[in-house]
Amino acid sequence: MAISFSFFPSYRRASTRVVEQVGRKRSQGGNYIPEKVLIVGQYDQLKTAVEEYEVFRGFTAEDFANQFGYGSEIHRQAIKILEPIGGFSENLYAVAVAEPADAVAANGTVTFTDPATSSGT
Repeated sequence: MAISFSFFPSYRRASTRVVEQVGRKRSQGGNYIPEKVLIVGQYDQLKTAVEEYEVFRGFTAEDFANQFGYGSEIHRQAIKILEPIGGFSENLYAVAVAEPADAVAANGTVTFTDPATSSGT
């Protein structure tokens, strides 16, 4: 039985041991491995069913809104992450952290004393 070689030259085949290896793709799958995203943020304090520091897996922004509250920090981050990829992901997770106990909403006054002198911000 003849054994064919693809890369080893014919003049080198006498009295020697040869191992010829050819790389072959064994899978039809792609090389892309989807990333996993973890959102860490604060939640709506009125959502009493939220377990702090427990991982929650959601697929749409609506899932995160239902779990952590509409307009919560986690919900807004989920919207921004999911928007460019079509609104759905199987690899999006969130962890809720509590608002600091001594947190107080900021307040203040802004006064404009002169009219604008040019356009811009």
